[in-house]
Amino acid sequence: GRTVLLSGSVDQSIRLWDLERSQALGAPLAGHTAAVMALAVAQRQGRTVIVSGSMDHSIRLWDLERGQVLGTPLAGHTGGVSALAVAERQGRTVIVSGGRDRSIRLWDLERGQALGPPLAGHTSWVNALAVAQLRGRTVIVSGSWDNSIRLWDLASGGLLRMIEVGAPVDSLVFRADSDLFAGTSKGFLAVRLA
Repeated sequence: GRTVLLSGSVDQSIRLWDLERSQALGAPLAGHTAAVMALAVAQRQGRTVIVSGSMDHSIRLWDLERGQVLGTPLAGHTGGVSALAVAERQGRTVIVSGGRDRSIRLWDLERGQALGPPLAGHTSWVNALAVAQLRGRTVIVSGSWDNSIRLWDLASGGLLRMIEVGAPVDSLVFRADSDLFAGTSKGFLAVRLA
């Protein structure tokens, strides 16, 4: 029932923090063999699951309440995993991952399996991901150090649009009314997608 903050670290761990008390909750979650670069939260079989992405090229799932790793790492990226998002596709929870291998991958959360081939097109690291509804369809929004933001159709994996932004993209936030906000190496950018 309490609000917690998750943090990933270069020390290869994940920590949960009690925001009201400003203190760590329990021992760090350990299992990655390199820096933890991305975190997301999902629901699996009625339980809250932490999804972590690391420079060790893997994605791991953790039971939030028990603080235990679930299953084996999801492997497929050939570079560090630097961005994560969670979406719904055909009634199933999907993990979206982006990495330093310049690809975006989709994973079935329940089965722990890759869904199709990677989404390719970025020419540098994928550092940011967001999932949103746009004109009645679910889209993946990816930001990269190739100075672009790309929109992908979640259902088909097809590229819908590319936006050149003139600077490496480090973060993305999508607002329900089709406004996209991006943090770049040159500052803050707002894009109207409607």
